[in-house]
Amino acid sequence: MGTKETLASKWKEKLSRLAGRGSGKLRPLSVREFAVLTHPGLKRFQNEDSVLVRPDLGLFVVADGMGGHSCGLQASTLAMEQIEAYMADYLVGRERVSGEEADAALTNAVERAHKSIRQFVAEKAPGLTVGTTVAVVLVQEENVRVAHVGDSRLYRYSNGKLHQMTTDHNMFRDLVEMGRLTDEEGGESPFAQTLSRALGVQQAHQPDVQSIDSKAGDIFILCTDGVHNVIENGVLELLVGDFESKGLEPLAEIILSEVLVRGGPDNVSLVLVRV
Repeated sequence: MGTKETLASKWKEKLSRLAGRGSGKLRPLSVREFAVLTHPGLKRFQNEDSVLVRPDLGLFVVADGMGGHSCGLQASTLAMEQIEAYMADYLVGRERVSGEEADAALTNAVERAHKSIRQFVAEKAPGLTVGTTVAVVLVQEENVRVAHVGDSRLYRYSNGKLHQMTTDHNMFRDLVEMGRLTDEEGGESPFAQTLSRALGVQQAHQPDVQSIDSKAGDIFILCTDGVHNVIENGVLELLVGDFESKGLEPLAEIILSEVLVRGGPDNVSLVLVRV
């Protein structure tokens, strides 16, 4: 993979081929603009992140694979494939999906991804620790549904403020909630890099699923930890506020540039959606 790859054009071409596929009309969705970008960073030879954009379904996903020797990439790719296949089968042809139905579908899609990765490990990589994080957004007419496992994050930018909408599944966050550590200790704690949930591994993999109220103009940012481990939330808020009016693709480039200026120690993946 080159040093940088923007995928919006690729997916727009794919969407034109997807038009008309399925047994019925797709329900109109309130995705006004989106941008997607992935980059290996400056210290990694391979990009093990994967991204998915299906604005025709209102479906957007990022995943951060782990395992090395291409296994991490295989895990994140399997997660994308399984989630896309399940949600496309579920959504196409349905006139309306309730919030409860959407939450169940997202949970089932993530479970299918987990089982697919477990099967891959059993057949191709026995004995290795292989898995992936995942963060999924489903834009509906009334609100936005979210499912996530691990430390890939979702942010919402609304009324000039950035809000972190997901809670990282790592040992540091677990210890904070138990009262044994404080938020201020996160930058120096080795527990911040130890996941407590991930797809494909034997530990917990159940997603947290939630509904987020939104209004026209809100921006949602999905990203892997190659972004949020480098750029503080306050800095990210300033970048979005300063550049979102220029469009989401330029904003994604600005965020990537800031990560790389700060060393780019990990793979970087971003999906930005304006509703």
